[in-house]
Amino acid sequence: MKFSLSVDALSKENSFLKMMTRTLFGLMFFLIVLIFYLATRDPILIQSNSRGREIVKPVSFVPSLEDTKYAVRLMLEARFNSEAVSPDLYLSEKQIDLRKSEQVELKNKNMSQTIVVREIKISRDEATAEIDRVISVGDLRSAFKAKLKLLFETTEPNELNPYGLVLSLVELDKPEVKK
Repeated sequence: MKFSLSVDALSKENSFLKMMTRTLFGLMFFLIVLIFYLATRDPILIQSNSRGREIVKPVSFVPSLEDTKYAVRLMLEARFNSEAVSPDLYLSEKQIDLRKSEQVELKNKNMSQTIVVREIKISRDEATAEIDRVISVGDLRSAFKAKLKLLFETTEPNELNPYGLVLSLVELDKPEVKK
């Protein structure tokens, strides 16, 4: 075999491998773009009806007013109830710190507290809630009426907090004095 023929065959093989490498990198780039597009797209809903199954137009999830009210109720209970289970799911870092210090102070005085939510009014990312704060020392209980102004922020929903809302600020709503 001639040396020039072996070099020619080797150069053809190298050019074929270069072409295949470029093609596979292009295909890989296309697949990465496709995966990114599919991962950020709204989910496809398949609905069953009398004619069989059909694909419904994908929509973004927007919590209803009732879902938001229920989430605000859970946030308030996580913030103020002494026996709240895993309160950090519905509270921001600042509210978690405030809750911990308040609960330590109550525990030092052998007290516990719970709330009864009377009414919740929602507007965008703000809410007002009328609550009864019940503080107990042993068998003695006393209730205080309060009106709170709440601010909440959205986070990524998960299995434990499907609403994706956390309480960020609680202020005592002072009634306006009429002169």
